Amino acid sequence: SQSGTSTPSSNKTPVVTGKYAWPTESGYTKISSYFGWRTSPLTGKPEFHNGVDIPAAYGTAIYAVDGGTVIISERHYSYGNCIVIDHGNGLSTLYAHNTKNLVKVGDVVDKGQQIATCGSTGDSSGNHCHFSVRVDGSPVNPLNYVSN
Repeated sequence: SQSGTSTPSSNKTPVVTGKYAWPTESGYTKISSYFGWRTSPLTGKPEFHNGVDIPAAYGTAIYAVDGGTVIISERHYSYGNCIVIDHGNGLSTLYAHNTKNLVKVGDVVDKGQQIATCGSTGDSSGNHCHFSVRVDGSPVNPLNYVSN
């Protein structure tokens, strides 16, 4: 549920720390698929995986890894329910396959704020958070930015 404050979050300035937190509830630190080339679990063909997959129970909280502004909150054909947060300086993070997105475009979020619940929407073989970090729009290894 949204907070009952009278100031819309879009009027806030994001507090960006530059140090990323882990995107899922504590206890969910296993990675089932890493950044880079892999065999697709859906097609069996080679594909480039542009993030890491963090398996978690259905409905598990997904958190913003740092402060920023939500630039995408939609249902995508492949990512399912997904969110992209702009952290400034060309850095953005993507959270995909959510059961439910809890933020909308224009929302300013804080590091550690719950933004979604974990699920398996879109092209997904089970409940997990697909987490991706982008620099100027290009995916980079998220483990260079977060550690579990």
